[in-house]
Order: sequence, then structure tokens, then C-alpha cells
Amino acid sequence: MWSAGVNPQLTAEFEKRAAAFLADPDRINKLVKVFSITVGDKDTLALAGSKNLAQLLDSRGIQNKLEIGGGGHTWIHWRRYLNEYAQVLFR
Repeated sequence: MWSAGVNPQLTAEFEKRAAAFLADPDRINKLVKVFSITVGDKDTLALAGSKNLAQLLDSRGIQNKLEIGGGGHTWIHWRRYLNEYAQVLFR
């Protein structure tokens, strides 16, 4: 996920909608090769939500990696994230 997440104010609603996903961390950890959450430190639209999502997944035992890089909510950063993610995904 790039510059995305769960708005902290909507966490309970997200947990209801994603109950099946969140309920079976062993299954998810086997199915999902890389669960990467990447956001820029200046991304005022998504930083809090990305941190919240990572914390929520951690609390449920779902493996994920939160990476906070430099930059904001712009395509140039997502382009860099794609390059970095593709290298990890296809190892």
C-alpha cells in the first residue's frame, strides 16, 4: 500500500468490514508474500492512517512492514515505492 491506510477515527468500522481478513492471521501470513505499507514522512493525507493500519495488523498478528520515507503524497514517490517493492516482491 502506498500512501494509504485506515483513518484512526474509522478503525472500528474498518475492523467490522475486514473481520474475516483480520480473524485468520495464519492464513493471511501464508497467502500474502509481502505486505508492505509505504508512506512519506510529509504525507499529511496518509501518514497517520498508514501507521494506524500497521499497528492494527501487528495487534492481530498479521505480518507487515511499515516504511516511512521522505516526501509527500505525490506520484514521484509512488514511482520510487513501486521500484523498491518490485525488487522485494520478485526476489
